Amino acid sequence: TSNLLTQRKSKAIFIKAAELFNKKPKEGIAFLEEKNLLSDSHQQIINYLRNGPGLDKKIIGEYLGKQDREFIQAFVNTFD
Repeated sequence: TSNLLTQRKSKAIFIKAAELFNKKPKEGIAFLEEKNLLSDSHQQIINYLRNGPGLDKKIIGEYLGKQDREFIQAFVNTFD
């Protein structure tokens, strides 16, 4: 039951993070970093952008447009 509570808590955190991200992307990412569910590594952030539940694709695109070339290339390389 403790594992189930942990899963529910994580799910609620990710839902809150998606809401924040969809309004202000940096705030959503910072929120997950504060909760120790995401580090500031490019790969973890990219994984979140690719797989995070509830993220608005348009907002992801806007976020990517503000990143450096290296970050964007790493994101593109996650596609086959």
